[in-house]
Amino acid sequence: MTPLDPNTMPLSGTSLVEASAGTGKTFTIATLYLRLIVEASLQPGEILVVTFTRAATAELRERLRTRLLDALTLVRGGTVGTDRVANHPWLERGAAADRGGVEERLEAALRSFDEAAIFTIHGFCQRVLQENAFESGAPFDVETVSDQSRLLGDVVHDFWVRELHAAPLAFVRCLKTTPKTLAKLLNLALAHPQIQLAEPAAGSSDDDDADAALAGFEAAHAAAAAVWRSERAAILEALVSKALDGNKYRKKSVQERWPPRLDALFAEATPDLVARFDAFEKLTPNRLAAGTKKGQSAPGHPFFDLCAALLAADARLVAAFDRREQAFLRRAFTELPKALHERKRQARVQSFDDLLSGVDRALAGPNGAALAGAVRSRYRAALIDEFQDTDPVQCAIFRRIYADTGAPLVFVGDPKQAIYSFRGADVDAYLGARTMAGAQTYTLLRNW
Repeated sequence: MTPLDPNTMPLSGTSLVEASAGTGKTFTIATLYLRLIVEASLQPGEILVVTFTRAATAELRERLRTRLLDALTLVRGGTVGTDRVANHPWLERGAAADRGGVEERLEAALRSFDEAAIFTIHGFCQRVLQENAFESGAPFDVETVSDQSRLLGDVVHDFWVRELHAAPLAFVRCLKTTPKTLAKLLNLALAHPQIQLAEPAAGSSDDDDADAALAGFEAAHAAAAAVWRSERAAILEALVSKALDGNKYRKKSVQERWPPRLDALFAEATPDLVARFDAFEKLTPNRLAAGTKKGQSAPGHPFFDLCAALLAADARLVAAFDRREQAFLRRAFTELPKALHERKRQARVQSFDDLLSGVDRALAGPNGAALAGAVRSRYRAALIDEFQDTDPVQCAIFRRIYADTGAPLVFVGDPKQAIYSFRGADVDAYLGARTMAGAQTYTLLRNW
């Protein structure tokens, strides 16, 4: 990786500047911005500068304007109180060769600085959609809302009711998913639209298999419950047999704890028996045999065979319900974003993230080349600050507009922070930008 000298870095193609905190990222951006105006004869409205918060855009705007003022002062022969524009040989050479021309470009830049294209990523995308409505296919008269939680809650509720109103009660009771889970899943799908779900494993069961497993469980449950109710005393007597290991089959537990638990368990056919009564497996012949003293015969009763059959049926049902729930979640991941999009279309509203996805879809669509050309002719160079916080959608937008065109595109960011997915960063997107930059990857080494 090459140490960066912002005075000599090429002002063409895609470049990546990797820099830690305190190494002068903003100073570097301001230097490149000034060079684009002095050397490339661009104006503030033609240089796209993107950062990721409104506060950062305000600060960057002030820093860039101050750098232009300092440069103009120096070109006119004055002095500045800091070294903000010191040691810029290209500025000195330009002033020596064509002082009037450099001064004129700086004056024009300051006069038009109110038109400087310094945006958040969402502000940039909103501007693209507004200025290129025909190329992007963006709808008119759409309100941008900062909070879409009510719409999100509505589509989650509708999906929940639609999917589960006819589902067996036993399945609903066994669901580990909640509406809150679905809301998180929807947010994940919205934040990472590039995610592709793997195909279900071969032989996965559908709803019909779950229904068959439920019927088998209910039949086994009814058979065991009937014997429990009619033979309750005899069953409990068998479970306190002296042939059984008293440490594994404690008399107090069998006589006091187990009966009410079994009464409740057999009152209603609810799956996942072991989770509801952790000693249920001790009612099967195999566990009874394992808990019998050496040289003794395990107690026998038809109820124990029925419990073994019920436990096997329960395991099949739990597995079938798990597969059914996975299918439920797959449908949610696929359908909820579409439902939210349709709900917002009907309400004529959009979120800030919709601005990004709208630009991305438009650039990938049939008019994408025309849109990219229009944006590129409007913003002839781009400086992307805090690039470590970007995601694949944002990266794709800049790639489709600028990659392989020769236009200056500079990403500036801290690679160590690209792993912070909790704030939207995506390390794969960052690595993709590094691949785009190729040999034009630089680093800032000195911490100030």
